[in-house]
Amino acid sequence: LLELVYLVTFNILLNTTFVQKQANMIQPEKFQIQWESAWTLYPSRVHIEKLTARGGSGSQEWQADVDSASASISLFSLMSHKVKVCGIELNNITYVESPSEQSNTSAPLASVQREERGKTVTDNTGKKKPWDVVLKGVRVYGHHTVETNQLKGELDGDIDTDLSLSSKEGLLSVEKGKITVSINSLLNRKGEQIVKRGKIESAFRISPLDYRKERGGEVLKFLAMDSAITAEMENLEIFNTHLQRSRKIQLSGKGALESQIHLSSGKLLPGTKLQIDASKLSVKKRDYLVRGEGKIQLSVTKKNPDTLNGKILFGDFHTYRTKREKKAEGSKKRGLSFFHGKGLTLDSKTSSTLYPKSSAVTPFTYLGLVIPPVTVDDLSLIQQYIPEKWGVEFYRGEGTLQGKADILEEELNATLKLISKDAEIGFGEQRAQSDLDMEIKVKVATTPKLHADLTGTYIELNNTRLSNQKEFDKRESKPWNTKLYIEQGEVMLPLPENSTARRLSAILKRHKAKDIIAGAEGQVKVAGDISELDWINLLMKSSLDFTVSGSGAIDADLLVENGSLSKKSTARIKSKNLQVGLLDYSYSGDGKFVAEKTEGRGADAVIYALDFSNATMKRKGEKEAKIENVVMKLDSVKPQDSKEERTLRLQILSAKVKNVSLYNQYFPKNSPFVFVDGSADLRADILLGSNSAKGYVKLITNGLTMRVDDQTISGRLSVDTKIAGGEPKKMKFDISGSTIILDKAKVTGKEVQYDKDDWGAILKMKKADVVWRKPLQLKSEMALHIKDSRPIVAMMDNKQIQFSFINKLLIVNNLRGDAKINIEDNAITIPYALVKSDEIDIGAKGVIAPTIRNGIIYFGHKSVKAVMEIRDGRKSFNIFNAQQSFDNYVIPSPAPSVKK
Repeated sequence: LLELVYLVTFNILLNTTFVQKQANMIQPEKFQIQWESAWTLYPSRVHIEKLTARGGSGSQEWQADVDSASASISLFSLMSHKVKVCGIELNNITYVESPSEQSNTSAPLASVQREERGKTVTDNTGKKKPWDVVLKGVRVYGHHTVETNQLKGELDGDIDTDLSLSSKEGLLSVEKGKITVSINSLLNRKGEQIVKRGKIESAFRISPLDYRKERGGEVLKFLAMDSAITAEMENLEIFNTHLQRSRKIQLSGKGALESQIHLSSGKLLPGTKLQIDASKLSVKKRDYLVRGEGKIQLSVTKKNPDTLNGKILFGDFHTYRTKREKKAEGSKKRGLSFFHGKGLTLDSKTSSTLYPKSSAVTPFTYLGLVIPPVTVDDLSLIQQYIPEKWGVEFYRGEGTLQGKADILEEELNATLKLISKDAEIGFGEQRAQSDLDMEIKVKVATTPKLHADLTGTYIELNNTRLSNQKEFDKRESKPWNTKLYIEQGEVMLPLPENSTARRLSAILKRHKAKDIIAGAEGQVKVAGDISELDWINLLMKSSLDFTVSGSGAIDADLLVENGSLSKKSTARIKSKNLQVGLLDYSYSGDGKFVAEKTEGRGADAVIYALDFSNATMKRKGEKEAKIENVVMKLDSVKPQDSKEERTLRLQILSAKVKNVSLYNQYFPKNSPFVFVDGSADLRADILLGSNSAKGYVKLITNGLTMRVDDQTISGRLSVDTKIAGGEPKKMKFDISGSTIILDKAKVTGKEVQYDKDDWGAILKMKKADVVWRKPLQLKSEMALHIKDSRPIVAMMDNKQIQFSFINKLLIVNNLRGDAKINIEDNAITIPYALVKSDEIDIGAKGVIAPTIRNGIIYFGHKSVKAVMEIRDGRKSFNIFNAQQSFDNYVIPSPAPSVKK
């Protein structure tokens, strides 16, 4: 009878709304339930069909629909205001979670929840005692559907847990939990398939925890789990929630997942393995994206149980820079692959402890990147890594990139090698096309401060041609090769003042490498060699026909300040075949080219100097150099205005003229005066501008022999040429103030010889302009000082100009006077020449040209005066009106010569 009463009474009650209303009063602020039908066969065990449970938390609502459910309820515990449910079995669950503000059906539930929450507050005053809900053991089986804001899945399988949960104590625990589930499909919120099929087998245990306090990752320290998971992943983005938060990595792609996971107290244990073989894999970190086929591997080994090893291995792949600099925002090349190839590998080491994470532990304790030889389709993409202040720009080119990087907590070691056969690089107005071979070696450390060591870095340029981009003066250098090697290069890397990053990983995360480099401070020592210096000529601003060529060894001391070369940075090129052209002259031999950085950017911010220790000097076009042992310095002086040309200072500290006969080429043809033999010492110091000149040239002969027609004169000639101005590019100089001294002169002729060495003559240029080209052009006014007339008389005797009644009168001392001597159009003209002593005057006028040699010579002694006129080789002597004849004599105009 009792059994019958029980069956009738309780089965009727379970199928009325009364029991459902009473059940919904247990935890009204947490959940509401309803069912379609229910029955019980014996006390405490209840079976329900079509059970629906709804609940809410914050802005989220959930609903669970169960085809059938069974549970045992303790009736005695109800008397103590406790709902104790045991042996829960659920079949075919459909779980849906959605935002409450987007669900129309949730409005009544939300209203009820708000009302019940208000009641709960009143209950806490003691008017109503809250229910204590206790759950023991849950088994789920059958086909299940799960839908959240992020996922939607279809599952088949069992979940069997020895669950223990108490709402009063807030404790939850699981003993001997087991999961065997097949995943039929898993979709993301966009409806895209994440898992095509998969399987989860897991044994787990949850130590007692207060579920009201423990949230998120905190639960991991109470969880022990051994799981095997396999799946055909159609979209790897499911891992991004964790990876973006902890590693700042985004994954996408598809592939096969296989894993063994062993977890205890928040730590992964040895034997943990995970591998994804992806036919399509994309990995994005910060501004970089890698796409291709690859593998992702994670593992914890017995040898290193505290380390989680990670590896991403790519087969064929392409790498992209997802964020471009502002300058390149409009570039058509924005979507191009940065580089591509096969075999990219990324290794990582991090703590195997997932929770709790110490604040001192960084996401990675080690990162390793291996870039095999890969292809770079467009070198212009490198530009985004170069600070603008360097003034260097990569325009185009294809290449091969290879590298390796090891990043530790306080240290980075990296090697990056780039090879290109057709790189085009710009430097201001110049562009270089070259076969590029560059290897960057860098060691970065954070102690005591962030600094980098670049020792071992090199750049090699082969078959390089430098050209300028001037529209009206395009030029290209000869091809050349060079290799530069950093022998020593340590620089400090100051961070922005507001930077709080101290660990290397944090520094690289918060600051771009480009911005860090842009603040470098230090000193770099460079060595190398170069095959040709002709390219330097394109960087020079000079109209003085200044050229440099040759090859040599390079050494440089570069001072880096605020990321750029600072003042006093110096590069030196030592050469055994240095060749320099300047105006009409060329120098070659042992020398050194020096470039020094000044204020500013580009070629205008460099001054240069040349030193010759043993060189030869000749005019351009001459086959043989007759000036040797040249010790020379040539310095450029930076102008105040960058638009102006540089001023050059030429210093010939010493030089030997092998034979002064080389100067005969400057004299007009048919000149009666030529150098026969003798050497000379040469010195000079001249400041040369585009339209100015100032300085001196000094020449002192040794063993000089000259010939005047058929006479020989020996002696010493000292020439001190003062340069007071001029136009160097025209070889036109103002040499006013120059001095020519001839002393120790001896005359040898057919008739008479003068062999004493006590004679001398001084010519002082009061006013003189010269064009130092072949043939020489000269306009001069000079003062003459002759010790005595004996050599002159001897020369006259040898010319058979004998006037017995005055010959003795001509031998006088201390002759002084003035003269005008011009050389032009291959002719020497003497408009006027007159020297005087206390006893005699001697004057001359005339012209010497290839087709004519005419003139007049004047002699005067007190009341005795005479002139001798030479016309077409014939001589005539006149003592009448000699003074007037001399004064009125007009120099014949020579026939113009034909310039070859």
